[in-house]
Amino acid sequence: FRTVRAIPSKLSLQQKAIRQRVNPIIREVMRWVTEGRKPTTEELRGKPRDLQAYANMWELLHLVDGILYAKSELGGDCPDRWCVPANFIADILDIAHIEDARHMATESTINRIRRVAWWPSLHQDTEDFVLACPGCRPKHHAPKGHLQAMHKPR
Repeated sequence: FRTVRAIPSKLSLQQKAIRQRVNPIIREVMRWVTEGRKPTTEELRGKPRDLQAYANMWELLHLVDGILYAKSELGGDCPDRWCVPANFIADILDIAHIEDARHMATESTINRIRRVAWWPSLHQDTEDFVLACPGCRPKHHAPKGHLQAMHKPR
């Protein structure tokens, strides 16, 4: 059984950096962190919700070798969480839910991802992904039916 740490390690540091740099939201957040300046509410007005979500966790964000991470709010020895760009979310979900976890339930998949990665819509995206998963669909949509006696009582 592979641990959740395998999720982001499937990409090299260079691949992570490239994926983040081509994403406009992450690129903007990286600029904030580099400048050491949290955007004001006025600056965020009319901007995408994802930018507002990153601003809300400003204190947890930092760069390591040009890659954006969020410190874990769990504290202790928990690793920093890679800030996943939108162009890689489906891949992370696929790895966390299917490849590594063999179709775990929604909460288990969320918990696996949250230990090592983060993005603003992680919870909703994971729930949607698990509900739409063809391998899990029978679990979610099992026919209820009526219980019937195996034989008729006399």
